[in-house]
Amino acid sequence: MVSDKTQHAKIQETRTRLLSAAAEVFAKKGYERASVDDIAQAAGFTKGAVYWNFASKEELFLALVRERQSLIMGEFFTAAENAERDEYVPSLADVYKRQAPDPNEWKLWMEFVLYALRKPGLTRRIRKDGDESFRALVDELVQRLAARPGTPPLSTPLLARLYVAIFDGLNQQRAIDPASVDSDLFPTLLRFIDDAYIALTR
Repeated sequence: MVSDKTQHAKIQETRTRLLSAAAEVFAKKGYERASVDDIAQAAGFTKGAVYWNFASKEELFLALVRERQSLIMGEFFTAAENAERDEYVPSLADVYKRQAPDPNEWKLWMEFVLYALRKPGLTRRIRKDGDESFRALVDELVQRLAARPGTPPLSTPLLARLYVAIFDGLNQQRAIDPASVDSDLFPTLLRFIDDAYIALTR
């Protein structure tokens, strides 16, 4: 008789293989051209195994996105928490250099966003996930800025929006014109925001 622990391990292994195969298939074919059959075949399973773990292709893609976002945000937060004042920007820049989506990954995400915008229910799902990630970012900034004296020039949610806009904006520009976004641009903008935030605090 298979133990619950062994069964759980097999389920996790199947899910991991499906996610890995899905990432490869989506990257190769794009979201809309990729099929559940393609993903099942790439993972070495039947289509039924895909639907046993994920209700739809949409759910499978969203699981990939959540996994990717969790990795990126986790590394950013760890770098921010462990860095001294003069190491803060270089630490975040290192995470961005290693983990920011490459142009092809960003194009795939944009394809899915455009697809989702035609489906109100799916749009709400994306917005909900985005809201949760944004609240986590705000909470992280609140902790980092709590010890700074004075009245800040921006509320913490607005500062978080600025960081998100820079991250998304640079990724979009890099997808369109990779040469326009060099490795120094992200830390340069972060340093400018941090310096301006301190200078404008009353």
